[in-house]
Amino acid sequence: MNTPLPQMQQKIAAQASNIARKATDMLQGFKQKKQKNSSTNDAQK
Repeated sequence: MNTPLPQMQQKIAAQASNIARKATDMLQGFKQKKQKNSSTNDAQK
């Protein structure tokens, strides 16, 4: 572990944002599927 700490933190931050983006994409795809199935439920809220 000779990598300077700031570089390590940047790498970890980049990985975290990639994972977060993937999770958000998955969540939005899931929400869209649910909306197609139950658009009437959303209108009632």
